[in-house]
Amino acid sequence: MGPAVGQISLVGRYLGRPQPVPADLLLPFGEFIVKYNLTDLAYYIYFSTSGLSNPLQQLTINVMKMVDQAYVDESKGGGLGTANHDNSEIYVKALAELGSSALLSSTVTAASRPVGNSGVKLVVKTPSGSRLIKANKLLITIPPTLGNMKPFALNNEENNLFSQSTYMGYYTILLNNTGLPSGYEWINANDSFSTYNIPELPDACQIVETRISGLFYAWYRSPVSVTQREVEASTIAAIQKLQKAGNYTTTTPTVVEYRSHTPFKLKVSADAIGNGFYEELYGLQGKRSTWYAGAAMVSHNAGVIWNFTNALLPNLAG
Repeated sequence: MGPAVGQISLVGRYLGRPQPVPADLLLPFGEFIVKYNLTDLAYYIYFSTSGLSNPLQQLTINVMKMVDQAYVDESKGGGLGTANHDNSEIYVKALAELGSSALLSSTVTAASRPVGNSGVKLVVKTPSGSRLIKANKLLITIPPTLGNMKPFALNNEENNLFSQSTYMGYYTILLNNTGLPSGYEWINANDSFSTYNIPELPDACQIVETRISGLFYAWYRSPVSVTQREVEASTIAAIQKLQKAGNYTTTTPTVVEYRSHTPFKLKVSADAIGNGFYEELYGLQGKRSTWYAGAAMVSHNAGVIWNFTNALLPNLAG
């Protein structure tokens, strides 16, 4: 796997760096794993790329933004988590620090971002009415899809870049009355050795019982955005197939909670990357008093995003 690990380490260096991007990173991942004799790891890599659909058809660089050098290091014991195993702690503490300055359940509806360093103005719709925000600099961490970015008064350069991205659908559901037994986990796989047992998505990809007896958690991946109704119906159908296959109790599962993490895993074409998409994207940093961070800029690894954002802070504070 040595040469492949070398390619993994290249991903971080070639995002936002001078051309050329190594040709191997622009291969479909199905070709990459054959070239580097990684087919035995194909299913493991699929399972590790949470939210990524049909990885064999994706560009290698997009898969490796999910399974990057940081992920490899963490799989060897280099990971770091909270003492209480609660990812929400940092957000709760951040909210306490920000207090009333944090505008929850809010949406930017209009913006003024003049050329130069004259600051920005945002109109924000909140549950208590619209607010005008004036700031010297702006940090954007949302997925920069064209739809998300429209309210920020895009210029032609920004509009051209953000219009090139497509994304996947990723959803999570809590269900009860599943008829499934406790103590088991169900992971989607097909019976095709030619695709290394990687399932064709969209579909539920994993179903596991939570710490609450009888309450099950399901993950659903899709190569495109789908509706809540489609996700719920497909997941319930998958559970009922398990009931039949395992001779479990036949029920109609009930959806307790549903969450959409869409848009997920922004990506652009090989031609766009080869023509300097990431160089141009990174070139937006600081223009119109605006900076960018988040998974679309680097990796889906929390530690990588944290370090990337931390490196931006001097530019925002200065």
